[in-house]
Amino acid sequence: ELEKQIMAGRGAWKSASPSSSNGLIPSPPVPHHPASQPVALGIETNAAINTGFNGGRAGATVSNGAVASPPTGLNSTTGFGASIGFGGSGGGGGGGDSSGRRQGCFRCNETGHIARDCPNQPSGGGGRGGGGGDGACYRCKETGHIARDCPNASAEVCYKCNQPGHIARDCPTRVGADDAAAGDPIVRETYIPTELTVEAIARMSVKTGVNALIFDQIEVELTGSNKPPPIKTLQEIGVPDSVLKVVTDSFKINRLFPVQAYAIPIVASGRDLLACAQTGSGKTLAYLLPIIKMLLDTLSTDNTVFNGVCYPTSLIVVPTRELATQVYDQCTVYFKPVGLKVQRIHGSIQHAHLVKCLQSGAHTLVATVGRLKDFINRNLVSLARTKLIVLDEADRMLEQGFQEDVVAFMQSADQRRQVIMFSATYPHSVQTLAGSYLAQDYLFLSIGRVGKPSPDVTQEVREVSQGDKVATLLALLAEFRDLEPNGFGERKVLVFVERKETANLIGMLLCDKGFEATNNHGDRPPAERQRAFSEFRSGTTPVMVTTNMMSRGIDISGISLVINYDLPQDDSSYVHRIGRTGRCGNLGRSISFFDPNADGPLAHQLVGNLRSAQQPVPEWLETIAEREGCSGNGYGGRGRGRGEYRDIRRGIGRTVEIIDDSFGLGDGGGAFQPRPADVPNEDDWS
Repeated sequence: ELEKQIMAGRGAWKSASPSSSNGLIPSPPVPHHPASQPVALGIETNAAINTGFNGGRAGATVSNGAVASPPTGLNSTTGFGASIGFGGSGGGGGGGDSSGRRQGCFRCNETGHIARDCPNQPSGGGGRGGGGGDGACYRCKETGHIARDCPNASAEVCYKCNQPGHIARDCPTRVGADDAAAGDPIVRETYIPTELTVEAIARMSVKTGVNALIFDQIEVELTGSNKPPPIKTLQEIGVPDSVLKVVTDSFKINRLFPVQAYAIPIVASGRDLLACAQTGSGKTLAYLLPIIKMLLDTLSTDNTVFNGVCYPTSLIVVPTRELATQVYDQCTVYFKPVGLKVQRIHGSIQHAHLVKCLQSGAHTLVATVGRLKDFINRNLVSLARTKLIVLDEADRMLEQGFQEDVVAFMQSADQRRQVIMFSATYPHSVQTLAGSYLAQDYLFLSIGRVGKPSPDVTQEVREVSQGDKVATLLALLAEFRDLEPNGFGERKVLVFVERKETANLIGMLLCDKGFEATNNHGDRPPAERQRAFSEFRSGTTPVMVTTNMMSRGIDISGISLVINYDLPQDDSSYVHRIGRTGRCGNLGRSISFFDPNADGPLAHQLVGNLRSAQQPVPEWLETIAEREGCSGNGYGGRGRGRGEYRDIRRGIGRTVEIIDDSFGLGDGGGAFQPRPADVPNEDDWS
């Protein structure tokens, strides 16, 4: 049944939380996990079944503790729960109508009038899923009207806990947990993260690969005035030998990558920087090492807490909890030898635990945007003494709805602070936003094939229809597992899908088929989400099915294969997804399932990505790309070459030097060579 639902592309365990009159909603059956128990599959317990087939979209709201079955008829015109509901606090979800017609009043199910003119008082919630089980207004609990027309203006209560003083969005409680009695609010689930040892963190981090020498021929472009020269060796960074020993011994890094050679002296000089480098090129270390140098050079006291408020000297802001965990762990390793303190704050960690950690002080704070804003508003964190702010994966934070939050914490910081922004992609629209947070004389650093996949990733695109994806995935994973006698061994596979429900289903199916697999997405309970990430990172579970949540910044050793079960709808996501493999000179492989019926508009840019990496292009994909043309749909259409990721200040009359050379640092040999003045330069500013 799971395979049928996945292949149909419709059915899924709906990751929703419908209300229940007794708070009890059983979980769907969970298959046995071959590796460990309990299983963290991410199948939401507050689930409704969403099958619908060829009829209306099915929905389920429960009042008696049982999840109702979906419709069995294939041509249902109403779907489950249409207009009747079960009388729970939310009522049954409204069924769709495959014919496009509404048949009668959705309140009383009679014909001759519509719901707005219904003379019958409804006895149960239904239709759109918003009615109360007793037909009463959810604001004041009186009958005779609905909330929209409520005459009791003072009865402003939260519809989740029925308490005044706040709205549902800010509700500190929720109703309907598996172990709660009817109407008993419980605190949202939180957890205390496990602190890893230095050895464990180093073991899970990506080491320099056999193909690292390719970075010696990579293109480097640096724009701006008064540019500091690049460094050539680790010893030039100026950090203590104890820190360098961690770099060379624990992480096996014995050479500088271009982004490190150029960015480290820029950050150390106090200049603002907008840096763009391909995935897996060493961006994190490029800002961590100069942060250490800055902290050791400027700290006059170890006390960063005053009157209960934490004043971090440096701040690293990231878009996801997983990336926050990863950056925090790396800071822990590098800071320990010199006695510096790092703390993290992100969603779902127990509040009391976070406050306790902050009270112990933080020279560097790693935070997600939302939680940082919350702690600043609560006066638990202040950026008044913060000297350096790093936005890691800055493009995502600036283009995906975080702008207001970024503005809020930037305005609360010391206006003399230094700002560093790193990412693998910086389209012009994001550069425009970024410029408002940077000093006017900021430097723009572009390393390698910016906005394009790493050449260390072998890309493959397979023509797979929606109905064949499951079988193809199972065969592919079985083939990959059987390449070595000990199965996956230290190799890991990351499977990307577009929908959270699909991640749940595929995760269940893989476990059912004998694969050690888990899934991860934003709707999973916090502790399960963290456990899934930790198990995949450590190799306990070698296969993870996930959404775009895991596409950025995640640096996990052993990811040998990335599978795009569903192709993303933009080129940037494609680049970030397959960039989870082939990192730091290690070789990787990506396989993307291309459904001709759904993915046609994406063909043109896929062809471009393959050609730019000098990899073979299937004839069938070229044919589809020619048929679809280059209309601007899919992965950006026209003009998505390297130029879109270059400094937008070029060409507006500013005097900025351009460096565009083959990077030849090697093991300290080679030198920085500017372009000779007599060589024609197509990139000159005019």
